Amino acid sequence: MKLKSLRLAAAMSLSALLLSAVPASAAVIGVQVMASDGSYFTASGPSQYWHSAAGGYCGGPGLWCSPNTYRWTYDYNATYGQQNSAVWKVPTEQLVFSRAYAFIPRRNATCRTAFYTMSYSGVSGYEQALDQLPYYDQWAPLFGGKSFYRARQIWLSDGQQGFNLSTLEQIAFDEIKIES
Repeated sequence: MKLKSLRLAAAMSLSALLLSAVPASAAVIGVQVMASDGSYFTASGPSQYWHSAAGGYCGGPGLWCSPNTYRWTYDYNATYGQQNSAVWKVPTEQLVFSRAYAFIPRRNATCRTAFYTMSYSGVSGYEQALDQLPYYDQWAPLFGGKSFYRARQIWLSDGQQGFNLSTLEQIAFDEIKIES
């Protein structure tokens, strides 16, 4: 019985020591949702090219969050250059591996090659295209579902590859979710 108590005390001491070495802001593990037009979202580019629509995650399944709208714009290519972009900053740095997801609303998300970029581990970046068209008010896994250490921000612009003048694809900018 005494040996069991000593092991328990040693395990508790080790846990306390490990937790004291991690900053409080980094200890959060779970799910973080960054709303479009929320405090962790920054949009840039000419305002005449941004459109707003009711719905998306905060206007549907995530009724607890605000605002209940999302943004969208048209896909442009190198001929026109990138016009509009947005960045979602992860509010709490987590010293863990995380996966990223984008909520794709049912409307205004027809882009077949929306290139999302994630910065992680302080200096690294990863980019991958996501076909927004097949999603209908759903979370779409970004970057092939891969996990990244210390996710910092996600970036998306309207300067995509695969631009097609005959279709004028629409790119939706809605919520981003980080799961640890």
